[in-house]
Amino acid sequence: MKIKIIYASESGTTKYVAETMQKHLQSAGHTADLHFVNKDGFNPELQGYDLLLFGSPTYDLGLAQSEMM
Repeated sequence: MKIKIIYASESGTTKYVAETMQKHLQSAGHTADLHFVNKDGFNPELQGYDLLLFGSPTYDLGLAQSEMM
């Protein structure tokens, strides 16, 4: 399965989780690509992926980071 992990991170925790997920998915035989919106921008390539995963830190009352909205 071809998987895209799209995430935002401020302190690095969500980045760590995304990279850990990528390693586990790859070790299970999947293709897993990362898209870090803070660095790579807001328009990830979505064509050709079987599954999209999103990760974002939350603040205050569970609000997602502004880059993920």
